[in-house]
Order: sequence, then C-alpha cells, then structure tokens
Amino acid sequence: MFRAVKRALTEAANLYDTCQSFSSSSSNKPIGQAYQGTRLVFGERRVQVGSLLAEGGFSFIYKATDEDSLEQFALKRTLCMDKESFEMASTEVRVLQLLPHHHNIVRYYGSQTRNLEKESKEVLILLELCDGKSLAEALFLTSGKVEDYWSEQQIVQVFQDACSAVAHLHAQHPPISHRDIKLENLLKSTLDNCFKLCDFGSCCFNNTEITNRKERFEQEYILQKQSTFMYRAPEMVDLYGKRKLTEKVDIWALGCILYILCYRKHPFETGSAVQILNGKVDIPTVPSYSVVLRQLILDMLQVEPDKRPTANDVVCLLKSLHTNQSIHPLEPVVGSVEEDWACFGCVDEEDNGKDTQHSIPNEDSTLINLESPVTSKGTEKHIFDLL
Repeated sequence: MFRAVKRALTEAANLYDTCQSFSSSSSNKPIGQAYQGTRLVFGERRVQVGSLLAEGGFSFIYKATDEDSLEQFALKRTLCMDKESFEMASTEVRVLQLLPHHHNIVRYYGSQTRNLEKESKEVLILLELCDGKSLAEALFLTSGKVEDYWSEQQIVQVFQDACSAVAHLHAQHPPISHRDIKLENLLKSTLDNCFKLCDFGSCCFNNTEITNRKERFEQEYILQKQSTFMYRAPEMVDLYGKRKLTEKVDIWALGCILYILCYRKHPFETGSAVQILNGKVDIPTVPSYSVVLRQLILDMLQVEPDKRPTANDVVCLLKSLHTNQSIHPLEPVVGSVEEDWACFGCVDEEDNGKDTQHSIPNEDSTLINLESPVTSKGTEKHIFDLL
C-alpha cells in the first residue's frame, strides 16, 4: 500500500519536472500543444504534426499529415516517467507490430522512442486516423429517451465490430488479452464505416496465475494502472480467489459494453466490488430486445470465467442475428496465427506486400429457437445451447 503511494508520488513529481522542462524549451506553450508543427520520420514516411485531438493521463493524440501524399494519420505520444509506463507503451508497440492486420483494429504505421530529461522517455506511435467519435461519444449523442435508444440491428452491428477485434486478439498464439476494453477504446472510422479497437498498452500475452502474496500485490498494482475498475471481471476484482486471469476477462468487459449499448447504463452502476463479485444483472423490460440478445448479456457476465463464451462464439452468434442465419460457434482455435485464420477460411497472405483482412465466415446450421426463455444467473443453460 505505502509502496504504491510512494511510487505514485514519485511519478507525479517526475511528470511535473518533465512538463516544466519541456514547456520552458517550447516557448512556454502547454505541453500538449508544444508538439504542433514538429516534423517526424517513420521509415520512408515524413509527417508533420498538426492539431491536438485528445489527451488523457500521460498521452496525447495529434493529427499528422504525410508531407508527400497529404494522407492523414493519428500520432499517439506517450510520456513515460518510469520503467512501468515505458513497458506499457512498449507493449502497445509490440502488439501492433506483431498483430496481423484486421479491419476492426486501428492500423499501425511505425513508432519511435525519444529520450527526455531525468531518464524519462516519450514513445511516438503513428496510427490510422479514425475520424469519427468514440463509442462512448456516439452512444450518448442522442437523448436518454427510450425512443432514441439504438435498435437491436444497430447494436448487433456495432457490437460485432468490437467482438471481431477481440476474437482476432484471442486467436493469436498465444492468445492476447486486451484487459482494458471499454467504450472509449472503440473509435469510429467513417471511411470504413465501422468501429475499431485501440489502446493496447494493457495487453497480456500469457495467463496470469496468482499463487502468493507478492504476486497478488504486484497484480493489484498493475491492474490499478492498466485497467478500468467498472469493466474488471470478478477474478480481477478479487485476487484472493486465486483464479487465473485469462482472455475471458475481455469477455466480461464486452458483456458490460453490450449491456450499456442496450440500456444506456452500466450493469454494475454502483461500482462496488461486492456487486461485481455477485454478478447479479438486472435485465430491464424496456426497451425490449430479443431473447437471444438478452441471454447473451447474461452469458458474458458469468462470474465463473469458464462459463463465459469465447469471442468466436459471440461473433458467430452476432453474425447469425445480423444475417438472420444461424451458425454453429467455431471450436477453440489453436496453433500458429496462420493456422488460426486457416480455420476461419482466411489464411494470412502477404502477396505483393499487401495485408489480408480477416473475417469469420458464416456457416449454415439449424435455426435458433428465439422463444427459449432467458435463464437466470447461475444456471447452466446458455444461449449457445440453442445453436
């Protein structure tokens, strides 16, 4: 506890010193604006930094323009005051570099690291520019009146974007857990007319097993810095339970997002650990959605990780709802990245240096029984039993 407080105070002091130093060397402009007009090189691409689009914590997002083609990008600049924050920024770069391209994940174009004063660093990442709003902004643009809520078709389409991105992460070998999925990390691309997942600094390549007090304290500190409490799964909230942290934590977070898309409120509004650990979810009667969609919420918000569906399961179900066709969920995918996508019928090819966009194809199957009742929390029946 005291160690974590001391570490936080040290970070704040280092950030203040760095910001003061940077501002004084940049004509006393605010630190976020001081980068505007800067020219940067990423491989063969030269860009000029433009306006500040967003900022939060130690990160700043700018619009950047290719000086030759005039193509526009997003530049993410992260100030790293300590080893942990630098590792987090480096993790994001690593994930973006290794991950095969997917149309629901922001595209990566390059990165670089610069040294600042007092052993601080800044990490610059050139990304695809998503010119629309975040899902949080898009969702709450309309009034809170029930008649202005999104239709089930709209919800399914948007949620399929989010789940497809997560399924792509989980299909890697080993699976990649995002661990900070939330409305703010889904950005709208008006060019591709879809939402794209961003912010991969919290990603984890391996399951986390907590066996002793030291590991629990370390994980508590990591989760505090790298995840959002309202979206944490029960096994992340109660580390004393010694349950493994797997990619199923992302399924819980997606379940929270689906609930918010449907009802414009969080399933665990009080934000209490007890409420999350109990996993009791109230499904409002208004607005009215299909039995399948309501049951999907309950299935994704199962307290026991093993009872939650896989991301593949969810994507397949959403595709069946979106196309009015029913398909069987795919079996868990194992093997190399190429083998994974071969299972989906989408082998990764890089002919002529072009990336291949991956998607999960439909397969014919029996119809879902839409009249099956929504089961209460804690029962063994899932919507996937209806497939």
